[in-house]
Amino acid sequence: MDLKKPMIIPYAGCEGNWVEAKSYPSSSQTFGYFWCGRCQKTWMSAYSRKGYKQGCKICESYFYPAYLWVNDHKKTDHHGERAL
Repeated sequence: MDLKKPMIIPYAGCEGNWVEAKSYPSSSQTFGYFWCGRCQKTWMSAYSRKGYKQGCKICESYFYPAYLWVNDHKKTDHHGERAL
């Protein structure tokens, strides 16, 4: 795969980084960045897990995530506020 690491973040204020899916440290749900090897479309999903495929909405082929999001340890909510 020749896909570069995504430069976008899942949402404003989200802190963490993208890692190659094969290096993702857990099986928990996270944001995923996908690349369709058939039609070359890319997409992001909030419902991603290591080892689980999603379908491309253009050509309906199924692929594993290329990258998965690892949150940092600051525990922020979806507004970027410090969680209690």
